[in-house]
Amino acid sequence: MEIQELRRHWDGMGQEDPLWAILTVPGKAGGRWSPEEFFATGREQVAQVFQELASLGVKVRRGAALDFGCGVGRLSQALADHFDSVHGVDIASSMITLADRYNRVGERCKYHLNEQDSLALFADGTFDFVLTLICLQHMEPRYAQKYLAEFARVLAPGGVLFFQLPGVRTWSTKARRAVGAVAQRVGLTAVLRALRKQEPARSEYVMEMHCQPPHDVMAFLQAHGLRVVSVERDSLAGNDFVSYRYVAIRK
Repeated sequence: MEIQELRRHWDGMGQEDPLWAILTVPGKAGGRWSPEEFFATGREQVAQVFQELASLGVKVRRGAALDFGCGVGRLSQALADHFDSVHGVDIASSMITLADRYNRVGERCKYHLNEQDSLALFADGTFDFVLTLICLQHMEPRYAQKYLAEFARVLAPGGVLFFQLPGVRTWSTKARRAVGAVAQRVGLTAVLRALRKQEPARSEYVMEMHCQPPHDVMAFLQAHGLRVVSVERDSLAGNDFVSYRYVAIRK
């Protein structure tokens, strides 16, 4: 999907059901996230990030942080408790509008609409910390790699990058359909109907999912001046993918 088409789809999802588009937890589609519960997940996740960094012995300067793919500010509002200033960027104007509305920390957190495949709005070495979770997976690898290169550029020397990216798909859509077809043939239609009730209503907007093998990602980071500190498996991309968390430091 080209970058402008990607923007159109995420802008649409930001209008339809923004909180669920950001955090697709079963049972929360259709506006069932409460803002309080939703933003609490951001505080919990940021706390986990800093616990992991501490366990690795990675020290983070607390000047400026970047939340890439910020959506409505789930993580950036939490980051504001740890940094002097936080900047959130997103491709969807609908998300940025809501992020401004949900902002509870004033000028310490600023949101930016970024519709291009770079971070040209920021100078070299601007940030001490860059965080992006469940975001790069929704764009083609050619774009994800451009942004990874930009993260290296906007990080100050010694700055820390923490991000997540799926490495491989484990359960394909084609396989799901095949199982569904078999279930219908053997009379499990009631079960299928019950499962469908847990799914969000059909939308014209598409949430793409893409993978990149960890060895390719690590080689790319190293080629762009980053020292890889840690690569750990996680479940952030859901049950259909093997996902990885990466920690890297700007040399």
